[in-house]
Amino acid sequence: MNGGELYDQLCQKQFYNEKDCRDICRTIFEAIAYCHSQRVAHRDLKPENLLLKESFGHEIKVADFGFAKRVNHPESLTTRCGTPAYTAPEIINHKSYDERVDNWSLGVILFTLLGGYPPFYASTTRLIFQQIVQGVFTFHPERWDGISPDAKKLIGALLKLDPTERISSEQVLQHPWMTGHGDDLIQRPLTKNLEEFKVFNKERKQQSNLKSVSMYWLLTRR
Repeated sequence: MNGGELYDQLCQKQFYNEKDCRDICRTIFEAIAYCHSQRVAHRDLKPENLLLKESFGHEIKVADFGFAKRVNHPESLTTRCGTPAYTAPEIINHKSYDERVDNWSLGVILFTLLGGYPPFYASTTRLIFQQIVQGVFTFHPERWDGISPDAKKLIGALLKLDPTERISSEQVLQHPWMTGHGDDLIQRPLTKNLEEFKVFNKERKQQSNLKSVSMYWLLTRR
């Protein structure tokens, strides 16, 4: 994967719009939809695990299946694992879960790719967890007024606290934002958002509370 992390490559861009984000996300969601069709949950989707095959290329790979687990039936997984800022609320709340935790993580990634900042952001992991279990995130107007309503609706459908109400990976691929309908706003350059994203990505690599560290919360793996 000579292209390195997707987030780092985006920081090299001088121009970025909603269509660019949609094209990136389509590839990622297609990969995860395939995993889910095979009843496999990744359980650790985050920036570090989205890699490019070539520098400045467009071929994205989902990496690091170290926490991946087969889902034998709905809500059959119990191990608290993953990366804090991308962790679904049902894992934090000690509830049984399944592949739908990946869709929450992808909602966090999509929010960050469009807005330039993460939906759940705090000085400590505990505070981030509090935000996640409350489902608290904000579309700040200065960053989101130029983004299409369909994009916001998709993010809202992914960041549903109740996993039974959360949109599936297969449904995402049929969503109007992903299929290309309603393209009136997505060509608009996201200049300020891209600059905000570059600042966040730099902080992500420098500050310990923002580092995407994978972890197990329990010794047993199920």
